[in-house]
Parts: sequence; C-alpha cells; structure tokens
Amino acid sequence: MNADRDSRVLIFAPIGRDGPASAELFRSSNLDAANCRSLPELVNEMTAGVGTVFLAEEGLFGKDTAPLAQWIAAQPPWSDLPFVVLTSHREQPAVVAWRRSIVERLRNVSLLERPVQPITLTSAVQSAMRARRRQYEIRALLQAREQTAQELEKLVVERTRELKEANEQLRLEMNERARVEE
Repeated sequence: MNADRDSRVLIFAPIGRDGPASAELFRSSNLDAANCRSLPELVNEMTAGVGTVFLAEEGLFGKDTAPLAQWIAAQPPWSDLPFVVLTSHREQPAVVAWRRSIVERLRNVSLLERPVQPITLTSAVQSAMRARRRQYEIRALLQAREQTAQELEKLVVERTRELKEANEQLRLEMNERARVEE
C-alpha cells in the first residue's frame, strides 16, 4: 500500500452534486479526497489505499454491495475501515431495515442525517481519519514486532549452531584427553 493513498478520503456519492461538493469541502480542510463514480471504482480505490470512506446511502440502493462486503471481510486483523454515511430522514420500515443491513455490512459506520452542516461533516471525517491513523500505527507496531521476532529467531538458530559446534569441540577435546590419559 502507498502511504499517501492510506490517508485519502474516498467519496461515493454518485447522485447529484454531493460527490464533487464533498470533495471540495474536504480538500478545503486539507484532506486528500478522491471522488469515485461507481461502486467497482470505490472498491478498487480502497484496495489501493484508503483512510476513510464517505458515501451517500442512495448510492448503494439497488446495487450489488457484495464486492464491498468482501473487501471489508478480508481486512487484516489490525484494520477496521471507518465509513461515514450520509442518510436521509426517511423512516419507512423498508428504508430503516435496509439501513440497518448496510450498517451491519459496513461494520464501522457513522451515520449523518441530511441536512448536515459542513463543520459536522468535516469533523466526522476528520475523526474517522484519526481513528484510521491509529490503526496504521498498530499495523506498523505489528510489523515491527514480526520483524523483531524473525530477527530473534535467526539469532536463536545462529546461537544454537554455535553451541552445537562448541559442544562438538569439547567432546573431541575430552576424547583426546581420555586417550592421552590411557
């Protein structure tokens, strides 16, 4: 993964001006934002590196979200990608049930109901980015721990080999002494 891409806000709001307007808002707050025009593009961009995903729920209505769910399920143990989802205030039972299923599918979700103030949206995305940076710190610590464990294992193998050689040398010397004493 590219470190620069790991700090991107990916936007999927394909209806109306939500996508471009959000990208502009995030960039004005010094966030690297990329607007994705389709769900497959979003998943591809997530694979390339992502800090958080901002999406409008209507972009997911009637779409096959299986590739998105597969990406989420395949995250490494340290990862829990945060999603900020822009919702409507519609409370019809079918919409509420669908929204619950999306929250369950995306897992780490913050819902923001329209109309949302720019400061609210920006602070929610910044908070998600802070959480993601902490995840990347954990990833780095796990990688460092794994590298240290591998180096330690190499040292153990080397020391074991040295001890084996030293023991063999001692055996030879003991046998030689015993022979000389006889």
